[in-house]
Amino acid sequence: MSFRDRDTTRTPQYFSAETASLITRLVGCTLLDKQSRRSRAQQDALRFQTLEPRLVMHGSVDLDDGSNDEQCHPEGCTCGCGGDFHALDPIESTTTGEEELAGGELVSLANLPLLSSNPNADVKLYLDFDGHFEADWGSWDNVTTPVFSIDNDFTSFSTAELNAMTEIWQRVSEDFAPFNIDVTTIDPGDFSNGSALRVSIGGNGSWYGNAGGVAYVNSFTNSIVNTVYVFSDNLAKTARYIGEASSHEAGHGFGLRHQSRYVNGTKTDEYHPGSGDWAPIMGLSYYKTRTTWHNGTSTSANTYQDDMAVIARSTNGFGYRTDDHGGQGSATALNFVGDTATGSGIIEQMTDQDGFSFSTTGGQIDVTVNVAEIGANLDAVLELRTLSGSLIATANPSTSYGATISTTVAGGDYVLVVRSTGEYGSVGQYTLSATLAESTSNNEISISGASLVAVGSEYTLNLSETNSSSTISSWTIDWGDGTVETINGNPSTATHVYTGGPGDFTISASATDAQGTYQSNELVVGVYDPIPALNISGSSFVAEGATYLLSLSASDTGPDTITSWTIDWGDGTVETVSGNPSSASHMYADGTSNFTIAASATNSTGTHSANTLAVNVTNVDATLSISGSNSVVEGETYTLDLSSSDPGADTISGWTIDWGDGTVETINGDPSSVTHIYAGSGQYTISATASDEDGTYQANSLNVDVQEAAPQLSISGSGSTAEGGAYTLTLNSS
Repeated sequence: MSFRDRDTTRTPQYFSAETASLITRLVGCTLLDKQSRRSRAQQDALRFQTLEPRLVMHGSVDLDDGSNDEQCHPEGCTCGCGGDFHALDPIESTTTGEEELAGGELVSLANLPLLSSNPNADVKLYLDFDGHFEADWGSWDNVTTPVFSIDNDFTSFSTAELNAMTEIWQRVSEDFAPFNIDVTTIDPGDFSNGSALRVSIGGNGSWYGNAGGVAYVNSFTNSIVNTVYVFSDNLAKTARYIGEASSHEAGHGFGLRHQSRYVNGTKTDEYHPGSGDWAPIMGLSYYKTRTTWHNGTSTSANTYQDDMAVIARSTNGFGYRTDDHGGQGSATALNFVGDTATGSGIIEQMTDQDGFSFSTTGGQIDVTVNVAEIGANLDAVLELRTLSGSLIATANPSTSYGATISTTVAGGDYVLVVRSTGEYGSVGQYTLSATLAESTSNNEISISGASLVAVGSEYTLNLSETNSSSTISSWTIDWGDGTVETINGNPSTATHVYTGGPGDFTISASATDAQGTYQSNELVVGVYDPIPALNISGSSFVAEGATYLLSLSASDTGPDTITSWTIDWGDGTVETVSGNPSSASHMYADGTSNFTIAASATNSTGTHSANTLAVNVTNVDATLSISGSNSVVEGETYTLDLSSSDPGADTISGWTIDWGDGTVETINGDPSSVTHIYAGSGQYTISATASDEDGTYQANSLNVDVQEAAPQLSISGSGSTAEGGAYTLTLNSS
């Protein structure tokens, strides 16, 4: 994200009748009858967030989701919870809110400003300034918020308090302008889930502790009452701080957590402090000129929270506001009254482009886009284009969030485009004003030509004039690269060679006749380098047998499309890939080896070389395994199975087997099995190693029980004997 330093730092403004009128036009404010007040949603004890007094946005207790979560208090953990709570002492103001803001005419509490940013929206974000009572809110009972006050008079509103409430509403309206939600000070009555969220503003929150505000995460959709709290007395009673806190706490109600900062994986700031004049709304946003929604790290260094996507998610049920103006091809007509015209709109998303069309007979045009007067989120870009889309002029100043174009155009049809710079969170409200002083001359001139040209090639500019009452005597052409050329006569074309680039150059021209000098339109031409900038990148290491991914990039290609890449992987493999892919892959068969990758790409101008890249292919150890029976009888043959695997192109050259009985056997090659005969019984552990060209590796071990062989018994004797004689039987064992 880029950040801007503005010319001046605005202090809180309080509104005149003219300013209030501008607010009404800018955000669609409508004054409506106050509706009936108060409804109470059911309670739940889910995730809970607190807002710190002034110094930081708020402390948080980050607990797991569940109905039995407990809450921590700023004075310490009194309920057995294990949350991470951040609390800082208040900053004492050098001037009190009463000194700064009190005074002015007093009005009754019933006369608070009834404001509405998007009255047709079904979902309401209600800024509640006239006091509120909640019987049950999470773990708290009988929660009372006093009437908003900066002068400690709770019976009436002063003019200063009315102005403060209007500014708070304006700031919150700008933050939620992209979404289909109505930020209002009118009680919607219905606070059921999906209907409305209340921001109760007032008091010091003594019922809770020393904090700037407090909210439950997702209270808009869970069983917690749809109320978040902002303690204005703890925020210097300052509209700017209260507005920031209100958007922050409402963000929690719609499901957001903190935007936190991490350095090398370690959280350094629970509330991201931002940079330059910018900070995230869900971080520490009090003291920055510009605050926006953010897409950054939240609950961990690897957890990113897309604030706008969370708010607009389907669970909340309201999404983004419908686009109010079409783009280049479907622009809203900009109607001039006399020589002036005005318009307004909202950039709902970073990609939104709002177009405003108009016609002119030619002359000077001055156009200004202004962002919201207070609390602007949008950093606007203003473009002037032809009806066909050709860019004539653009404005995106670094010193302002608004932009102005002043130029002379020929007669024709044009479109003014208002868009975001594209950085995350650059969305919001704007107003547009235009002044057109059409030329009274009878002579109109214009220039046209191709939008692209290669460095060193001849560029042809077409020159034309219409309605001439006298002959053009000369043209003066500013080619935009520092060259200003005067050509006598009235040629139909002029040529130029751009020697610098790549880059965009704006061509302008004027022509002179007997009646005077006339200005043409402007033309932007892109000058590209015909030799593309090629780059290859990837890891400096890869394991043998693994897939290596090489990133390919080509920039400054102009219209000359890359048709193919040729990659020399350094191991003897040369590969040609058609088209212009973003990556290519290769498998190196064996390591340890060092290779140098070289690549080139071809377009219509030839073949061009990229950088080279060194890669080290590391060896992967072979995986060995032995297996076999867990028992054998002594004297019998025992078979041991051998297996090996290696992702590289390596071959086992031999095995060494320790049979565990004192026999160590070396076997050449890589057989699938070997045999052995154990001479005696017992318990033996077999171990084995194998070697290849990269080293020697150990296999698993295997225990074998060698059992004693059973004795062999036999008997023998004569096959016959005499009756009554003695017979001899011989007993044999082995």
